[in-house]
Amino acid sequence: MSDWNYLETAAAEEYCIIEHYGIKKVQEDGSAVEFFITVREYARKLTN
Repeated sequence: MSDWNYLETAAAEEYCIIEHYGIKKVQEDGSAVEFFITVREYARKLTN
């Protein structure tokens, strides 16, 4: 994410890559339960 160094204009701003994953589990009675997972990977500003 080295290109992200140029995006941040204020110290309070944070940028991230968001990935979504999902799975559907079928229970013994035939009903389904869906699970959704969100992963956020934040870019940190490099300090010299």
